Amino acid sequence: MFDSPFDIIFCLTMTFLSYAGNTMIILVMTSSQSQPRAKTTRILFSFLAINDMCFMTTFLFGMIQEHVLMNMQGIAFVNSLLRLTFRDFSNWILVVISTERFLCIFRPLTVKNCCHKRCVITALVLMFIAVFGQSLFRHLYDTDEELCLRLELIVCFAAPCIIITVETIAIAVKLRKIAKQQIRRNAPRQQNNSATGLLIAANLCFIITMLPYRVVIHFGWIDINDDMFWTLIKNCVQLMTLNYVLNFYLYFAFNANFRQDTLKLVGCKK
Repeated sequence: MFDSPFDIIFCLTMTFLSYAGNTMIILVMTSSQSQPRAKTTRILFSFLAINDMCFMTTFLFGMIQEHVLMNMQGIAFVNSLLRLTFRDFSNWILVVISTERFLCIFRPLTVKNCCHKRCVITALVLMFIAVFGQSLFRHLYDTDEELCLRLELIVCFAAPCIIITVETIAIAVKLRKIAKQQIRRNAPRQQNNSATGLLIAANLCFIITMLPYRVVIHFGWIDINDDMFWTLIKNCVQLMTLNYVLNFYLYFAFNANFRQDTLKLVGCKK
């Protein structure tokens, strides 16, 4: 699919930007100089950044394997399995982040009872095992390709997308009400807004970049033998890769606290 010089340059550029941006996210989230954030927030966004770099690594290796290591089927199988796993696990990490923010906003007094460090890590590990198992099942039992595609659509995209969308809308509405109440009372803004801003940026990036690919794959109206179809698929895949690249740049552009932490980390005092 990716055979032109432009495709190779695009893939290398996206991989570089992903590593640069996601490394900065990890450094900001783990730095003691950063503004106060919950441990669970730091863990979740760090996990998301690591997973995104892993996906871009397998994506780049897949292109190399397609052109250089064409006869090594075992490596291709493992790389494809990991690529699908990292791709779909990213969606469920966003679900955990959204749920954690949802509970922080709607149940601030009891959120620490169910969203502590051990609970979050356990949830991430169990989700990774489940996503890996689903990807392995698809690779080993792909005789009914349509069934596998529908299962993947529901489990790995539709369900996370619905949960993320509903929780993000609920959080935005709740914060708007809280903001109006604070204006009336002349009260200071809540600290939740910073982490929630990071969440909304990540969720919007996910929906905008992932939805076109899923629509074309599962509800494509163009003949599969048509060159236009494969061109459209390639463009959608390139758009999808931005989901694993843009998070840092969106955080930096639209979240003042994250931007200040980043500038402080690189030595900009003012």
